[in-house]
Amino acid sequence: MLPASAGLDRQCPGPDNLKVAAIINWFGISDVGDVTEGSNSRDFGRVWIGSAPDDVRAQIAKRASAVTYVRAGVPPVPSVHGDNDQAVPYEQSVRLHKLLTAAGVPNDLMTIPGGGHGTAYIARSTEERTKIYTTMLDFLVRHGVLHAPKATAASAKGQR
Repeated sequence: MLPASAGLDRQCPGPDNLKVAAIINWFGISDVGDVTEGSNSRDFGRVWIGSAPDDVRAQIAKRASAVTYVRAGVPPVPSVHGDNDQAVPYEQSVRLHKLLTAAGVPNDLMTIPGGGHGTAYIARSTEERTKIYTTMLDFLVRHGVLHAPKATAASAKGQR
């Protein structure tokens, strides 16, 4: 989501002005300030920001937060987040979803009831993981990021 004007180091491997096709948000932190200060603060959030003065800490958190950069033209964003995530508050993905929708950015929020943080905790069964991956794939195909998978001879036989 970072525009070049953000001034943060953009040292992604690949060509200059790399165009991002989509941003897949797996229970990600979208508001760093929310996990560094206040009721949702977490130890890891405070460690990331360090011991700078409060105004500097707030400025760093804002610059590192996806919610700061939501605007029209951002690539499509599918999100998946468990509503029982103890590391990154689920409400962050809800807020990001609302902001993206208001900006006209294609996005979806897939809520996993009872899901925690991390791939092993968000989906507790193979069926649930399959549903998540299928939903993500469908989103990316629907928004032109990926092409629909071609049927193979083996899969065509299974559909008879």
